[in-house]
Amino acid sequence: MKNLPILPFPQAICLSLLLLFGLAAPSCQKALNTPASVSPALAATDEAELQALAAFLKSLPKEEAPSIGKAAAYYAAHFAKSNPATCDAAFGLVFPALNTLRDTIMNAYFAQTPAQLTNNPAFEKRVFEALEKKTVGNFAAFPAAKRYTDNGLTFRTSEGMVFLGLAPDFMAEHFTAGTSEAVPAFIKLYALSENDPAAEDGGFAVPVQEVADRVVQWETFNAQYPAFVLAAWTRNTRQSLAEAFLLGLNNTPAFDYGDEGVATAMSPDFKQAFAYVLKNHPTSRLAAQVRPFYALIGKEGFVKTPAVAAYMQGLQNKGQ
Repeated sequence: MKNLPILPFPQAICLSLLLLFGLAAPSCQKALNTPASVSPALAATDEAELQALAAFLKSLPKEEAPSIGKAAAYYAAHFAKSNPATCDAAFGLVFPALNTLRDTIMNAYFAQTPAQLTNNPAFEKRVFEALEKKTVGNFAAFPAAKRYTDNGLTFRTSEGMVFLGLAPDFMAEHFTAGTSEAVPAFIKLYALSENDPAAEDGGFAVPVQEVADRVVQWETFNAQYPAFVLAAWTRNTRQSLAEAFLLGLNNTPAFDYGDEGVATAMSPDFKQAFAYVLKNHPTSRLAAQVRPFYALIGKEGFVKTPAVAAYMQGLQNKGQ
């Protein structure tokens, strides 16, 4: 989004959407939207089932919330008793399809007038206010909203607007039967980013130390399940969070803002968080990235000197 000037504009959009929804923008989703590869060991019938699933998902109306419910019903009918490799591959097809559906359904949602939504001109305002006060309660009070929540979508707010998200509980309930343990483990981590986003409104929404913990959690997942069907997505998630942690965000900068060319002090929150990583996650990949950077910052007096700025640019160029 526009309030991430630390990164070039296209990268900023991708990072903002990744941190907000757990997804990159469509132009950043090549790995996510590529159908999961099917193990050569799978039987021909499994291959046929996966191809049929892909065709079914493609056929679903893209702007209708019930499409997600139909995907759940299809999975239950065709994959609940399949072998883990087949079910994992199916999840690799379902997850990006659900995200595409969520995006197009959300666009359709915003295209509707308040009257079309619920015959109540204040519908969106009421939902927003309820979310802000954390008193949404029973969505039966919002007939149109129930159509979304019954089909695996949730309402949340960011930057003064209502957004639709994917409900992790719905995925766990409807798309984990028959899978390996990697899929529920993935959904558990995804739930954390979906229910409690690391960043909103151009800044971190959780303490900087917690961002570090989340980076390490994704590192641990990637190490434990290197052949996970959505490994490209999980690696990209870890990379984007690590980059945000190392470089800061517009509204949570690693270094104070100042006039161009003037060295500015390191944020105490980031200083503490970098030390926290070295103490609590010393063998992590993140610690390996923090260690030389933090040493340089300390050598420069914990201010953003030209040497520190150049190092940060190098991290950005490497896609840390």
